[in-house]
Amino acid sequence: MVTECDSKPNGIGPTETGIAQTVEDCLEREGCVCEACGTSWTTEAIERGLTLISDPISRPFFKGQPKLVEYLINLVRNHGKSPHHDDIVVKDMSQQVVISNASGHSAQLDIVARDENDKIYNIEFQSRRETALAQRSFFYAALLFLEAFKSGVDYKDCPKVCVIFFLENGEGCNGKLVECVTPVDTSGNRIDWPIEVYLVNGALNDESELGIILQDMRRKNLHALRNSKLKERMDKLLYQHIGRKEMCEAQEKWENELLERGRDEGREEGLEKGREEGREEGSMQRLIEMTKRIMTHLGKTLDDAMALLQLTEDEKVSVRLCMATS
Repeated sequence: MVTECDSKPNGIGPTETGIAQTVEDCLEREGCVCEACGTSWTTEAIERGLTLISDPISRPFFKGQPKLVEYLINLVRNHGKSPHHDDIVVKDMSQQVVISNASGHSAQLDIVARDENDKIYNIEFQSRRETALAQRSFFYAALLFLEAFKSGVDYKDCPKVCVIFFLENGEGCNGKLVECVTPVDTSGNRIDWPIEVYLVNGALNDESELGIILQDMRRKNLHALRNSKLKERMDKLLYQHIGRKEMCEAQEKWENELLERGRDEGREEGLEKGREEGREEGSMQRLIEMTKRIMTHLGKTLDDAMALLQLTEDEKVSVRLCMATS
């Protein structure tokens, strides 16, 4: 249906004043951007108070947005720098990039981008505290480095990799908004290293442009973002049918990945072996932790969580007993 709202995709846009006159008027326009309609639409992620730094929100937010990714990279790399680095131009980007390592750990990276000089950028959003941040950032950089370092390429032309962690709790940032982790020689001089790591602190209330973005990333009211670029993108997700569809699809995909990861972890942690050996205490504890994790992260009931883990009736009885007495 074509209406007067068609100044935006999918026929969704504000009235001339931005305020609907009646409820019927909103319904006829099929997606009004008035405050009443915009703030009433929700998803499970929004109801749970998830923020932009969480997976279910960040995935649709940055989907197909290389300019936003470019904007963040340039702000982080130039924060506190004088003179500034030359701004980079992102030529391509991908999300949820899986890099397999046949001989060891593999990884799924939030965002991977390349600039016009083929430098590789990895952006990660971390809402939970990370106890091994240095090791994890180095591992991600090493995976990208090795994957891009092709046979026959001279060492002087090796790939350059930049890893940026946006950290809700600011671990490893030493109280700074941006901490750049780089090797130095014994005289304190920076070594020309092919890998850069930036840790960005989401726990501060810094009022710089980058600081306001970090405040927005942990803001539970997604309608109240202060940075104009972030707000423009978020409004498209919250007020347009196509944006809402992207948010719902991203949440569903994230939930499925979490469940699959849970099943894999269960297998890796010896749950099957534990069943065969009569359910040792340690294995039962891991099973309870898995059940709690699914209940917490997916908002599932105890019965639903146990069904997803495909527990036997005996296991369900044991889990219920342990959960009741814990």
